[in-house]
Amino acid sequence: FADDVQVATVVYWTFGDLGRPGWREIGMIAVVTAAALVFFLWNRWNYNAMEAGYDTAKSLGVDTKKVMVASMAVCSLSAAVAVSFVGIISFVGLIAPHVMRFFVGNDHRFLVPGSAVCGALLLILADALAKLIAPPIILPIGAIMSFIGGPVFLILLFRGRNSNG
Repeated sequence: FADDVQVATVVYWTFGDLGRPGWREIGMIAVVTAAALVFFLWNRWNYNAMEAGYDTAKSLGVDTKKVMVASMAVCSLSAAVAVSFVGIISFVGLIAPHVMRFFVGNDHRFLVPGSAVCGALLLILADALAKLIAPPIILPIGAIMSFIGGPVFLILLFRGRNSNG
């Protein structure tokens, strides 16, 4: 019961589109993303300590509750700003950190900036694929990311199940 504009809006929000935001929106996304990146880089030592366990991190002087709440707030804000302008593009936050973890390990000094760069490159490649697969038609970038992310998620799921027992 929807007209063409309403259907296009639903597709835009469901699959995401990097071509919709203008320079103003890109600037807002860039500012929030840069601030989030600075926050996560500032706390990279805290995350390394927390990976050894919360009790160990507390004994090293990390206020784990404060770091966790602040991290969730920054993640929520940056995700909300990005999604509000480009729509939902699934699996980027799952694929990029795990790919970088394979290359650089668990050290957050390298994992945080590496994940940011890997996520950006992944989106650029998915956007290029979306435009090159069927040239007159531009496929939704979320569909391309779901096509890539689904198998990666299953690999991570089964690998985790096999390593835990």
